[in-house]
Amino acid sequence: VLLSRTRSEDCLEAGRQSFQIFGFDIMLDQKYKAFLLEVNNSPSLCVDEALPVDAEHDAAKLASKNRERDKLCRCMDMAQVHWHQTSLVDLETKSAMMQGAFKALEQLHQGV
Repeated sequence: VLLSRTRSEDCLEAGRQSFQIFGFDIMLDQKYKAFLLEVNNSPSLCVDEALPVDAEHDAAKLASKNRERDKLCRCMDMAQVHWHQTSLVDLETKSAMMQGAFKALEQLHQGV
């Protein structure tokens, strides 16, 4: 994490006006100690998750008016038929990350 930040600062000092977003995958233990699993140089900005279709889904589909849940899918996210829903964790973290990136660009443009 520190190395990626240092390299980013070097690029800014060299007059480059571009940036790259890295995705840091971490795992927390019971005491919330963080373990770095991997660093992605091209992280996904999708905010949905694929969930398998099962009997529970069928019952919920009949009881719910949630159209997002009613759409079954065969995309490459899963081998079997599944459905998508918005991941609230992804929505919050990726929205905050993009807001921070745009704020940094704005500050860079203003010379702050």
